[in-house]
Amino acid sequence: MPHIQASQFNEAAAYIVLDDHRRSNFTPYVLATGDYGKTWKSLATAEIDGYCMVIREDPVDKSLLFLGTEFGLFVSFDGGGKWAKWTQGVPTCPVYDLAIHPRENDLIIATHGRALYVIDDISPLREFSEEVAKKKLHLFPVPEARQFQQGRMSPLQSPGDTIFAGENKPQGARITYYLTPTEKKPEEKPETGGPAPTPQAGTAGQAMFGGSGMRGQERTNVQITILDSQGKFVSQLFGPEKKGINRAYWNFLETEPPSREGQPREEQAESRAMMFGRRAMSLQALPGMYTVKVKYEDQEATGALEVKPDPRLKIDLEVLKANYEKGKAAQALSRAVMQAGRQLQQTQRAIQTVKEYARTGKNPKADDITKAADEIEKKLKELTEALDPTPLKQGMADRSQGLNRQVTSAVSGITGAAIEPVSQAAQTKYDKVRPRAEEFLNRVNEFYEKDVENFKRTLQESGFTLFSPVIPIKIE
Repeated sequence: MPHIQASQFNEAAAYIVLDDHRRSNFTPYVLATGDYGKTWKSLATAEIDGYCMVIREDPVDKSLLFLGTEFGLFVSFDGGGKWAKWTQGVPTCPVYDLAIHPRENDLIIATHGRALYVIDDISPLREFSEEVAKKKLHLFPVPEARQFQQGRMSPLQSPGDTIFAGENKPQGARITYYLTPTEKKPEEKPETGGPAPTPQAGTAGQAMFGGSGMRGQERTNVQITILDSQGKFVSQLFGPEKKGINRAYWNFLETEPPSREGQPREEQAESRAMMFGRRAMSLQALPGMYTVKVKYEDQEATGALEVKPDPRLKIDLEVLKANYEKGKAAQALSRAVMQAGRQLQQTQRAIQTVKEYARTGKNPKADDITKAADEIEKKLKELTEALDPTPLKQGMADRSQGLNRQVTSAVSGITGAAIEPVSQAAQTKYDKVRPRAEEFLNRVNEFYEKDVENFKRTLQESGFTLFSPVIPIKIE
């Protein structure tokens, strides 16, 4: 008798597993009693594979049972009436012991020869039912999320390649939902291990936590939007689109609202930032209440999320709020400079197109067009050089004096303050670069309001057009 599990809901109830494999009897034996052991009922069904080693009753839902056998983990949603094998993330190997963490609701699995496994937060299984399985989309309650402040290791303390560390669970707000994807055409249907099961039968590995997603995952049809307590947009991510229970994690970072085309503006901002040698800087959302909206096709589900600060640290919420407001202002400055740089690049390409046209000599005022283009190009170069100066000699380029690099450095000092007040050095650096950035943006605006408009008028007066005369198309 490898294991006895006394019920936590009924003092007269208990579960036992028996093992007789040493005498070449590999029959699974799992039994339950409800009358202090006077009578026993077998819970073994055809779905169970291998002799049994351990059974564990869920401390919240008495109908939810977990069973460890020679060939893996099995789960029952109806008190042992039917079982399903769990295959997602758990190998086919002997499971010798099971434990459910009372605070985290994690299922800890001890195997023979394959180490320990942890299934994070099994609480959605307590709500899983046939009714849920019939839905196209169902959002499970979102547990409170705790922010995580990670310490920095000194380069002098690097352990090199001698360290081994197991995989930690993803940090962030855990969003769990059940999905029944729309059936795709045969030629578009991806290869899978078969349909996801109902709670009563089948393979639990695909239905239970069939996928997980992090911020930045490839775009899917599952759109997850985070709103603050006032209903304002905070962030957007995309979740897995697999049949069964899926998970996505929000890393507490704010993003820009999606554009009209549907592409998140953060992706656009990052692509623009890469052109100028930096990435967009994101702020961490403040602790508080948020709303999670999960949308799939015509279905939408909404849930509440509470974000709490790192419980290990003494955090002053007023400091967090002050840092957040400073970070928002710094972000606005950074975005404005990025937008100016992108706009100047577009103008440079437009001027090159005009000059190439003028070289063809098709316009009688080609010389006037070229002269005007050269003049505006000189003024444009002054602005681009102020943003990113061209190296004066070969070798490593020193762009540290360029506005682009200085804004990046100053803004990162503000947005990277975390839980401590913004340092005096970082604030001083930012206060020095902001007036310079504002003066640069004024020059850019004046350039477009005066010089570019004058150039446009010159082109119009010259009859400039990018299109050749159109000859009507006829079938001769």
